[in-house]
Amino acid sequence: MEHFLLILLMALAIEAAAGYPPAIYQVLGHPVTWFGAMIAWLERRGNDASLSPPIRRRNGAASVLVLLTIVAAGASLLQYALGAGWLGLILSAVLASTLLAQRSLDEHVARVANALETGGL
Repeated sequence: MEHFLLILLMALAIEAAAGYPPAIYQVLGHPVTWFGAMIAWLERRGNDASLSPPIRRRNGAASVLVLLTIVAAGASLLQYALGAGWLGLILSAVLASTLLAQRSLDEHVARVANALETGGL
């Protein structure tokens, strides 16, 4: 548990200091956008208005399970691949920092707030 908290604190510090590099975003996108695209795809496939409510609920639950499985499997594989020790902790924190969007969210919210304060969007 202590490693988890250390990785989390390090990831928050890295993301707050560096954010997500625009060059990487241009080439790869961002993990948050990947999940957004996956959720949108699952939504289109499983929440069609022509389906009955029980089927749509079942599809929603299955979608959550798919997303959780992808996250759990990916995290487990990365943790195994990175190994233990300080290098593994640092690499884990760097990778975990890419899953956060606090800096980008703060920048976007600040732009909207500024526009609202200075005359509208």
